[in-house]
Amino acid sequence: MTTIRTAAFSRTGLISVVVPDSVTQFDDQVFSGCANLESAVLGNQITTLGTYTFQMCVKLKSFVIPESVKKIGFQAFRWCRSLKSLIIPSGVESIDSDAFAQCMNIETIQLDPNGNLTSIGSGAFYECIALSALTIPKKVTKIDFAAFYGCTHIKSLEIPSGVTKIANKLFSGCIRLEEVKLLGNVSTIEFEAFMNCQNLEKVNLPDTIAEIGKNAFYGCEKLKFENTPSSLTKIGESAFYKCEQMENFTISKNVFSIGSMAFKACKSLESIDVDEDNSYFSSDEGVLYDKQKTQLMQFPGAKGENYTIAEDVVVDKCAFESCVNLENVTIKKECRS
Repeated sequence: MTTIRTAAFSRTGLISVVVPDSVTQFDDQVFSGCANLESAVLGNQITTLGTYTFQMCVKLKSFVIPESVKKIGFQAFRWCRSLKSLIIPSGVESIDSDAFAQCMNIETIQLDPNGNLTSIGSGAFYECIALSALTIPKKVTKIDFAAFYGCTHIKSLEIPSGVTKIANKLFSGCIRLEEVKLLGNVSTIEFEAFMNCQNLEKVNLPDTIAEIGKNAFYGCEKLKFENTPSSLTKIGESAFYKCEQMENFTISKNVFSIGSMAFKACKSLESIDVDEDNSYFSSDEGVLYDKQKTQLMQFPGAKGENYTIAEDVVVDKCAFESCVNLENVTIKKECRS
């Protein structure tokens, strides 16, 4: 036997299986839905674990990925809820979308830091809620959206220098995540990338960062930034909403776009400072305005006690919301909202 065709053993009552080394081709769904399968041993000639290979094998406890494997396919192990650990061989080059999604009891996945992995697909480790640690190999250049969504026990990660964007929802809901190190070359943090990472305290922004997307750090209650590089040009809507420990933020001279409510509910924020060479925005005693000071965009959440709004100023929606230290506002004639 050299080939096992699509769905050959799908939804059978198999408890264990051994595939000989003579098998070189392994099609899709081979063991999908084998609800009683507890262990599987595959031969060392297989290069691809195809789509749905072990999907919904809910009792699969013991499995060793052969050294010959180069690709782990779409949903190959999704809902394998009894798996607790896996070693991914150094020869694996790609992990497709949802490959290990909702493997809720998997605690460790070992990846060779110097291995050949270059691509991690969307939702690859989606809701692996017991996964506590992971090393992303140095050769990785692509980590697609929601790859680590809801991995609630991961505390820290390093993103290799070949990765140029932090995809949308990549770490959303990683409630125990404390630190992410971006090792260089990231230009974009997409929408909801770190949304509701409640314990995230530190993300370094490299000097290549140009855009922070909508809701990117929404609900990151402990987040503080050590630097805001001059390369930053765009800050999306609600990008830092409810970043409750952020005390100050500097808008560099190259920022030309700030979305509405970008700093809303930042209750420790004392000042939003703008580089005087910025052509689009300005600040007045830490209050964010457009360049002409005709539009009041955000009053810092911790600032108080009194403030006077000049004539002919438009006040943005939610500009003063949650400013608990503010006691008195004087609104001069012709102020608008």
